[in-house]
Amino acid sequence: MPPPHHHARLPSVRRGEFDWFATDGAGHVGHFATAGFGPIPAIVLERLEELRKLDERILQQVPVIGEASGHLPGRVDDWLEMARRGLFSYDWQHWDGPYRRAATPSRPITITDLPAALSDAVRIVAWPDVRFAELTDLRPEKWCTCE
Repeated sequence: MPPPHHHARLPSVRRGEFDWFATDGAGHVGHFATAGFGPIPAIVLERLEELRKLDERILQQVPVIGEASGHLPGRVDDWLEMARRGLFSYDWQHWDGPYRRAATPSRPITITDLPAALSDAVRIVAWPDVRFAELTDLRPEKWCTCE
């Protein structure tokens, strides 16, 4: 049974998967899939309408540039698709987390590799002290206010 969350005011985000993005101190891009329960940075929620379909825009506008390796059991196709485009891809682990790396890119991209409209949206969450290449598990509330 899922734990009680204070996300009741966010029903559209909490009914299912929601993907959000961040950059690290190396400029690499991270993809985070909430599984309906993972914490989301408050700044993302403040700009929800702008960021709601960012995952689809990335898949449409960022080309496949390399291979990807998956790290979680089961089907990780969606995370592999992001990693093939150069993003470090994480999935929330039911129920208590953390976000665990589901797929790693063979050729990581940086924020400057993205089209301007996408990079502006992705860089809303920037963690200068984080290195996605070094973190297999991540709790965003360590670096920002989350809900």
